[in-house]
Amino acid sequence: MTAPTRHMPAAAQPSRPAFGPANGGPLAAAAPHALPAPNGRVATPAAPAPAIASEIAALSGLVSTAVQRAAVMPQAALRQGRQGRAQVGFVYVDGSAEGIALLQSSQSRWLDEAALGAVRSAHYPASPPSLRSLRIPMQVWVDFELRLAAST
Repeated sequence: MTAPTRHMPAAAQPSRPAFGPANGGPLAAAAPHALPAPNGRVATPAAPAPAIASEIAALSGLVSTAVQRAAVMPQAALRQGRQGRAQVGFVYVDGSAEGIALLQSSQSRWLDEAALGAVRSAHYPASPPSLRSLRIPMQVWVDFELRLAAST
């Protein structure tokens, strides 16, 4: 005999982090379980208004560029001839990154750490007025190529 199952209402269920393997995928929980900003506004990929969606898309491109510019090829990886790309997830809020997590490894510890460091140290663009205070889940690829490292 099994004990009866109690179901909590959706609002009472504990929230899960937006990123990481424990939630079944990089953004599996981002939309329905995104944490609200202090004012209660939450950005979700589920059918935002067309104007907001295009602003988020434009901002995503700027954020990705900022992260790639901040990426520095680690000397250890350069010496060993390693190159690759890592995917990093985070929540963008008003020009900063929160909840930074490695979503897909480059198969190199040095490159993975450098990718996380690039997200931490990037100089992000300011949010446009319509996106201020929104928590926007982001995923970026950070590329490390030997030919790019040799030219810097």
